[in-house]
Amino acid sequence: SLYAVLGLMGTRHALQRGCTPWSSQLMAVAAHVLSGVFGDVDTGHALGELSLRLGARCGTSGLSFNHLYFVAHRKMSLTQTRPQMRQCFEQAERAGSFEIAGYAAGMYVGMTWNTQHSLPGLEEALHDVSAFSRRHRHDLSRDVCDAYSRLLASLRGPTLRGPQPRMQRERTDGPLAHDGLIDLLHDQLSVSLNVTVGHYGD
Repeated sequence: SLYAVLGLMGTRHALQRGCTPWSSQLMAVAAHVLSGVFGDVDTGHALGELSLRLGARCGTSGLSFNHLYFVAHRKMSLTQTRPQMRQCFEQAERAGSFEIAGYAAGMYVGMTWNTQHSLPGLEEALHDVSAFSRRHRHDLSRDVCDAYSRLLASLRGPTLRGPQPRMQRERTDGPLAHDGLIDLLHDQLSVSLNVTVGHYGD
């Protein structure tokens, strides 16, 4: 797919010719492809961590959201990667990269639920991301919030009010639970990467 081709070819170009601040996004995509499609988790994770380091140096760490959502949990605790995802969301918004911030924001909501399975935790994440969605009229993050708000409402039920106790222990390792929103995010990410690489070049 275009998603995989852009990530792999863009990363090869960066490693051969030199990196730009935007190379971190392509490295994060390549990390996802290597670990998810080819099953090479070690190389994928190492490349994703390189994406994070490059982003930290260049002020573009928000572009590494693919690595944090799809790859990092294979080697790291989800309780470690969730704060990093929030930093990606906030950094991208500060930089004015609202499309990137929107993807990271939606993934942050998903990671909050997969990590905590806590209704108050999910509600807090939805509050923050919904505010972003309203500020920038970002359709994808709004759709993510709508889907998780419906989940929240169904779990709370018509008679439940106020904060609810944690449903189960936090997950600290292992793959993310299957989430139907991932398919939507995959489709949107392919479009976003095409636009981003075409706009900025690498």
